[in-house]
Amino acid sequence: MIPSGSSLVSRIISHVKPEIFISNAFNPSSLLRIVDDTLTIGTTSHKLDRNVTVFGFGKATIGMYNSIEKLLGDHIVSSFLSVPCTSDLSKLETQPTMVKQAAMNNLPDDDAIEITTRMIEHARTLNSPDHICISLISGGGSALLTSPLVPLPDMLATIRLLVSQSASIHQLNIIRRYLDEVKAGGLLSHIQPATSLSLILSDIIGDDIRIIASGPTYHDEVCSSDVHFVLDELGIKMEQLPKSVQGFLGNATRGAAITCKIETNVTCPTTGIRVNSRYYNEDHAAYNVILGSNKLGLLKATEEVKALGYYPVILTDELYGEASILGSELVTLAFELVTGLHNNEYKILKNDVVAKARKEKNREKICLVLGGEPTVTINGNGLGGRCQELALAAAIKLSSCHDNRTQADVSLLATTTDGQDGPTPVCGVHVDMMTVLPGETVVAHSYLENNDSYNYFRTYGRQENLVVTGMSGTNVMDIFLVFVDKGDTEEVFPQTPN
Repeated sequence: MIPSGSSLVSRIISHVKPEIFISNAFNPSSLLRIVDDTLTIGTTSHKLDRNVTVFGFGKATIGMYNSIEKLLGDHIVSSFLSVPCTSDLSKLETQPTMVKQAAMNNLPDDDAIEITTRMIEHARTLNSPDHICISLISGGGSALLTSPLVPLPDMLATIRLLVSQSASIHQLNIIRRYLDEVKAGGLLSHIQPATSLSLILSDIIGDDIRIIASGPTYHDEVCSSDVHFVLDELGIKMEQLPKSVQGFLGNATRGAAITCKIETNVTCPTTGIRVNSRYYNEDHAAYNVILGSNKLGLLKATEEVKALGYYPVILTDELYGEASILGSELVTLAFELVTGLHNNEYKILKNDVVAKARKEKNREKICLVLGGEPTVTINGNGLGGRCQELALAAAIKLSSCHDNRTQADVSLLATTTDGQDGPTPVCGVHVDMMTVLPGETVVAHSYLENNDSYNYFRTYGRQENLVVTGMSGTNVMDIFLVFVDKGDTEEVFPQTPN
C-alpha cells in the first residue's frame, strides 16, 4: 500500500498561501510599502485617508482580503468580493460591503454576473485619482468576474466547446477577453480616473498579466483575428459556435487600447515581486503587481523532498500539453535515469527539460520537480481532472515496468494547489509501480480513454492513492513530483504520524 501523500501536499501548499505572498510583498525593503498612512508603489506615493476600495475575485480572495484588511484597516471604505461556491465565508475576518459565492465548477453564472455588476456600478463612482482601488486577483478570476457580451448560455457553450478540444488556459482566456466586457482592461475603464492597484497571484504559465483572470485591469485591444487563430489551432469551425458568438466575431476589434504615456516593469530584488506601472497622464496610474507564482511552490517542494532524502531538480514551471501523454513521458524519463538508455521519442517534453534531467543520471535518489498546467482532450463522459488523468497514464506506464523493476522504485505525485482537480473532491493523486497491476492495464486504459480517472481509482480499490486536502484558498497552478530511487526503498512518501 502506498502511504498517503496528503500531508506532503498540504505542507507544500502551506508555503503558497496568499497571506504569505502579501506579507512578503509589503515590507520596508520592498517596492510596496505602507508607512505613516502612505502607500508607496515603487517611487510613487499615495496618501491613505479612508480612500480605498477593494475588489476581489479568485480562489485566493478570502486570504488576500484578510491580509490587505489588516494592512489598511479603516482606510478601506468599501469592498466587493466574488469567491468560489466552495469558499468558507466564516474565514472572512471582517465583513466586506458585499460578498458573493459564484462560479460553480469554475464556470461563469448569474451570481458572478451580479457581483461583477455591483463592482462596475461602484467603480463608476470613484471619480478622483486620490481614491485607490485595489483589485485582488487570483486563479478562477475569469469565471468569478464576468460581464458577457453574448447571452450567458452561449458563453458557457463556447467555453465547454473549447475545453472539449483541450484548449489551454491561454487559448481559453483569449476567447474570454473578446466576449466579456470587463476583460482586457474593461474593469480598469470603469475604475479610472481612480488609481488602480492590482495584487495578483499568477495561475498562468509565463505570468502574462493580459491572461491572468483575462487581464481586467490592463488595457489591451482585442482583435477577432486572435480569436480566429485560436479556433484554427483547436480545429473548431465557426458553425460549431453559437449564433450570437458567430455574429460578435464579425467585429474586427473589441474596445480600444488606451494609450499610456509611460509604462515600466520592475522586479524587486529583495522580494521577487514584479510591478508593471502604467501612467496615462500626470494623475491617472494603474499598477499590476505579480505577488507570486508557481515558481515559489516548486522551490518549497524541493525543500520537502530533500527532507525525504531525495535530490530535487526543478525541470520547468511551464509544463503543458496533453495530460495523458505527459504522464507516460514522465515515467519514460524517470526510467532513463534508471537504465541510462536514452529515449528520443518525446512528443511533448521539451528538449531542455529532458537534458536537465539526464544530467542527474548518476544520482541514486532523485526527484524531478515540475510545475505548470496540462490539458485534457474530452473524449468520454467520465469524471476526473488533469492531475488524475496524468497520474493514471503514468500508472499504466509504470505497470509495464513491474516485471523488470529489479531494485528500482519509481513513483509520481500530481497535485493541484487549489485543492480541487476537475469537478471532483480530490486535490491530486500519487501512483507507483503497483498501482495498476499488469493484468489490469486493459481496464485502466478503458477508464483513461473515457476520461474517468477518478472513478478508476475509487472503483479498483485505489482510493488510498487519492490526495484530499480540501479547498486550499490559493492557486499557483499544478505541481508534479517524480521520485526515482535506484536502490531498495520500501516507500517514497512518509507515513503520516498517528
